[in-house]
Amino acid sequence: MTNISIISFSEKGSRLNKMLLDSLKNKGYSVKAFSFGKHAIEFGLIKADSLDLWTKDAFNTCDILLFIGACGIAVRAIAPHIKDKFNDPAVLVMDEKAKYVIPILSGHIGGANEFAVVLSEITKGIPVITTATDINNKFAVDI
Repeated sequence: MTNISIISFSEKGSRLNKMLLDSLKNKGYSVKAFSFGKHAIEFGLIKADSLDLWTKDAFNTCDILLFIGACGIAVRAIAPHIKDKFNDPAVLVMDEKAKYVIPILSGHIGGANEFAVVLSEITKGIPVITTATDINNKFAVDI
């Protein structure tokens, strides 16, 4: 079973987080959804005390990490934990309006590109796939 951990930072992001939690669970995924302070309580999410601790735990225990927020936050959070494309989990970023879903790590082997499509189908957002093999419909050597 695919283990997913989602983190959000704002009220809108946490509302989206809760919707994704419910939708993904209905599709059979194992999902934990986190937010900070009052947003966690308001939407019935798990309260995160530290982004560093959440990232460290999720990076070591989950197959997919989803940040609902800015790419910069996600990049800075995951940077100390990145090893290689064969071991890193899939990491994606989604804006709080669910307009864009962006795989930022482990697109092929980790499944981030594929999961971006799953998320975009749920939210009607746009998966932003940047890997040359995918956008050109070519065979990916690393798979």
